[in-house]
Amino acid sequence: MGDFKAALRLARARQGVLTREDLTDLGYSPRNIETWVGRGILVPVGRKVLLLCGTEVDFPVRSLIAARRAGREACLTGQSALAVSGVVSRAPWDALPEPGTPWLLHHRPVDVGACIIRRHEDRYRTKFGVRVATTDVVMLDLLRYLPEAQARDLTFRALGRSEWEPFLARLGQHADALGRARGVRRLRQLSEIVESAARSAAEERVHSLLQEAGITGWRANYPLRVRGQKVILDLAFPEQKVFIEIDGRAYHGLDRFQHDRTRQNLLVQAGWTVLRFTWEDVTRRPEHVVAQIRDVLESRQEAHD
Repeated sequence: MGDFKAALRLARARQGVLTREDLTDLGYSPRNIETWVGRGILVPVGRKVLLLCGTEVDFPVRSLIAARRAGREACLTGQSALAVSGVVSRAPWDALPEPGTPWLLHHRPVDVGACIIRRHEDRYRTKFGVRVATTDVVMLDLLRYLPEAQARDLTFRALGRSEWEPFLARLGQHADALGRARGVRRLRQLSEIVESAARSAAEERVHSLLQEAGITGWRANYPLRVRGQKVILDLAFPEQKVFIEIDGRAYHGLDRFQHDRTRQNLLVQAGWTVLRFTWEDVTRRPEHVVAQIRDVLESRQEAHD
């Protein structure tokens, strides 16, 4: 039957996913392979892919199977690349929904049970025997192919991380490079959000409300030093010393809650006035939000005069 040890080592190194070609390259004969299949040691998945018996077929393994079925030129991207790389639980990726269909880059259409993005990609590394796109390619494909609301949420989460801000600042250039490819219009819309300096859907909405109301003199993500501490204000009117805090839809935990209150107290002690609005305020009561901002700005201006 032949010694199975080398095949077993390779299977374990590749998360249980092999091809007949892998085993042939190791010197095994087709007869060896069919014997192991017949004994249930290897389970066929399609014509050329084999799965080591007992391998759990979770999303990363399904992604590897799709890539191996598609051939050497296939490259995992999107949520498949994140899952295979083991980073799906890290920010900003941790807010993504549960993955379904594997994500695959390929220069031609192939029927392997995956979401196919028809593009050849040179920026990749090899993991578990398949090509895996680099993180910037992964981000670009996610922003293009995710449902719009999820793509926007991912953009806002990435903007909160310094390592992603240079990439997102070039979204317009990425869109230009893709020409007429799918998702280019989405990238341009997200680029506008990045340029607006909004860091959440709620902030973006408030920016729009102020612009529509003709209220000027505000700065987004305004840096300030108060009593030796550097703080960033969601939205500030520096001349009137008014700042606006916008509580988004997501719950950020007790640490963030405490941080926000401590910062607010520091600013109030330094003579700033705070207005806090919720997601429900800016979406269901926009007139109320605008009216409150106007009233406070006028009061502060009168007091200053």
